[in-house]
Amino acid sequence: MFSFLKSDHLSPEWTYSAGSIIWRMVLCDHGTLVGECRDPEQKVASFFSLDLSTGKALWGDLRLDEQWWVGIEAVQKNVVLLHAFAKPDMPEHKGIRAFDSTSGVQLWRNDDVAYWFGYEDRVIAYRDLFERRVGYELDLQSGVLLKTHDGSLEELHQLRRRAVEEQSIPEVTLPEVFVEEKADPMLVALVGKETKGKELSGRVEFVRQNDILLFNFHVQSRHNTSDPKLENNLVVYRLPNGKRIFADVIGRNLTGYVPDSFFVRGPFVLFIKEQRTLTAVRLWKS
Repeated sequence: MFSFLKSDHLSPEWTYSAGSIIWRMVLCDHGTLVGECRDPEQKVASFFSLDLSTGKALWGDLRLDEQWWVGIEAVQKNVVLLHAFAKPDMPEHKGIRAFDSTSGVQLWRNDDVAYWFGYEDRVIAYRDLFERRVGYELDLQSGVLLKTHDGSLEELHQLRRRAVEEQSIPEVTLPEVFVEEKADPMLVALVGKETKGKELSGRVEFVRQNDILLFNFHVQSRHNTSDPKLENNLVVYRLPNGKRIFADVIGRNLTGYVPDSFFVRGPFVLFIKEQRTLTAVRLWKS
């Protein structure tokens, strides 16, 4: 059960500045978050891992020998799986690097196969050879080859269906599109109060959970009329009294509307401010 906060105004409980653009984040089922950062000017990608309850970096600025054509493939249990590419500028993934999500230590590496899917303590990988695909079962922690599928892949297709059915998804609440005609009148009034007289771009997105209403909206910036950009505003209201308890411009000088700008996980709303700073605001005392 959540208990109400007594203060009328919320402020960030923690922030994490990555130093470059936070490109992608993956939530782990044991309370951590793994992120991928990109510096487009330097052509450098790096990775980090945080404790979600405190914002403490477990490790950060992890870089591979190939510093740009890499990315997060998946997070499986306590293992972060990164991929390279078969060729630069091509979407086909190749190679697997496995790292411990808590320490950042590399567990194993396989440059010859590509990731397919994960199941329990196995990584299922493949290689495309001339007119056929070969499947491999690898141990998640060590990368040791457990089994090769050089004929029919039906067993692996069945395993993949089972993996999809049994997968556990970290409990998060993503925003949904605000549709005035279908919304509670109280929500309509609060959204209207914030957006009245403003030139909106894109959709308003919101989350209503327990005694909290969160929503964000994009408006035309008034600072540069010759080259108009957008500002992304996040607002939090306490219900049912309709008191605003948090507001921030989380993105400036945007060239377009950014969907899914925030999410709720446990007692926190999390968002990336100015593309580089992951921010957590505690909504409830747990």
